[in-house]
Amino acid sequence: MSKQMLLMLRESVSCRLRIAMDRWLLCKDFFVFLMAPNFDWVTKAKRNTALYLKVSEPGRHERYLPVSARQLIKEA
Repeated sequence: MSKQMLLMLRESVSCRLRIAMDRWLLCKDFFVFLMAPNFDWVTKAKRNTALYLKVSEPGRHERYLPVSARQLIKEA
């Protein structure tokens, strides 16, 4: 239902969309959905949540590397 609501909202506005959500809502499928249409989002993660950064290198397949929350915050 969240995906459908966000897609409907995306069609009706042209501004940048920022989404804040509870940590229980973020799962792999929803994360992949948010990344595809380039939504900006934020959530709170538990300490033991595994985080990965998608890396694209010329001539190689995309891959996901483990990353810490501190590294992500530093890059942002």
